[in-house]
Amino acid sequence: MKNKNIISNRIKIETSQLKKICFFFSKDFTASQTSEELKISRQTINSYYKIFREILFDSYIYLKKDEINLNITYMRIYEKNIYFLEKKNEIFLLDKENLIFPNINNFIQNKIEQTLVNNKKTNSVRVIYNKYTKNFTILGFYSGNTNVQNFVDTRLKKFRGIKKENLHNHIKESFFRFNNPNVQIYEKILKHFKIL
Repeated sequence: MKNKNIISNRIKIETSQLKKICFFFSKDFTASQTSEELKISRQTINSYYKIFREILFDSYIYLKKDEINLNITYMRIYEKNIYFLEKKNEIFLLDKENLIFPNINNFIQNKIEQTLVNNKKTNSVRVIYNKYTKNFTILGFYSGNTNVQNFVDTRLKKFRGIKKENLHNHIKESFFRFNNPNVQIYEKILKHFKIL
């Protein structure tokens, strides 16, 4: 199967090249870096990267709705307030498309946002979610882990001039990469194209 063409929706490329593009994507190379390594245009690499992201995010498993104890953490990226849930060693981005807790964005905006934004020492809040009444109760504010913030900041710095319309996707991908090792990302994409 080494040099067989892969045709899947929008992809038509040699299997060996697809594996290489996938490898560099899994190592979190930018499209420019991958383009330079493989001598393929950056636009072509970007189009494959976009497909890889769709594959990964479509299969991303979110928290189950019956979770009760939650830690909501705040961070600021490019003048944008970002919130995420922490569960064990995983993090889950809270955004407008959030389906885990449909009313969580209103709760954040009305009950905790000002406290977190205005307080330099605390960036997290521990809450209990009542799945029957669909209400949140604040247990307390605290200073949370900054590993995620550092990871996202470091990752975003390597991209030159992120366009405003792409910022959310870069943040979303950063959260995904924080939770998933490079090897797992690589294998998942290859498996999707049945070339593992």
